[in-house]
Amino acid sequence: MKPRQKSSVNSRYEYLAVFGLWLLSASVVQADADNPLTGEYYGSATITDPSNIATIDLALHLDVTGTSIRKATSYIDSDKTVMFPEVLPKVKGKRVGPRVSGSLNATKLVLNSQVFTDKEILGKEITRRIKMTSTSVSKDGTVIKGKYVETIDGFTTDRMVNKGNFQLKKLVPTVATQ
Repeated sequence: MKPRQKSSVNSRYEYLAVFGLWLLSASVVQADADNPLTGEYYGSATITDPSNIATIDLALHLDVTGTSIRKATSYIDSDKTVMFPEVLPKVKGKRVGPRVSGSLNATKLVLNSQVFTDKEILGKEITRRIKMTSTSVSKDGTVIKGKYVETIDGFTTDRMVNKGNFQLKKLVPTVATQ
C-alpha cells in the first residue's frame, strides 16, 4: 500500500504556518535586541559609608529583554574599570567582569551582581557582591541614579558593607552632520 500524499493545499498551509512562526520568533528576537535600555552604561559610585572612602568607576553592559536584565549576557565591563576582576566564561569572545541580573524599566533599576572572588589579599580569599537600586531613571533611559551597596566577605572577621550613591550614563550613538 502506498503512503498517502498530502494535498498541495495542506502543504501550503503547513509551510505558511511554519514560515509565520519563524517570522514571529525572528521579530521577537529583533525586538529584544532593539530594547532601548540595552547597551553600555558608564559612571561611578561614591562610597559614603563608612566615610567618604572612594569613588569607584563603573562600566556595565546591560542586555535587557522586556524589563529583565539577562544574567548570561549582562556584565561589569572589566576592560573599563579596574575594581572588578575578569570572570569566565567570556561573552562573545570578550573578557568580562562579574555577571549582573535584575530588572530595568523606564522608572526603576534593580541590579545584583553574582558573588565573585577577588584576588587573594594578604593570603585571604575575598568574595564580593554589589547591588544597585535606582532612585531615578531619565525618561529616555540614558541616565540612572541611585543607591550602591557592596558586600565584602573574608577581608576581616566581620562582613564589610560599603554604601553610597551611583550615577550611570548610557553611551548613545550620535550621527555626525555635515
